[in-house]
Amino acid sequence: RQDLMDALIPAVEAIQACPSDDIKEILEAGAKAALAGAASTVEMKANFGRARNYGERSIGYADSGATSWSCMFESFAQAL
Repeated sequence: RQDLMDALIPAVEAIQACPSDDIKEILEAGAKAALAGAASTVEMKANFGRARNYGERSIGYADSGATSWSCMFESFAQAL
């Protein structure tokens, strides 16, 4: 896909699956999953957003939306 959902979906799934009741641990799990999801976009061709205009040239670059979401989840976890 190479869009923000590549970070958002794994983060939400990790949060839902986290066995802890500690909000910091829950957010850390989400942040870790979001970061991994954003990193996975490096090998993908962009199909959405402005980056889709670059086609194959988008391969090798992390999606900016996914990277932004991973930064937000990391900030949430660090704020606690």
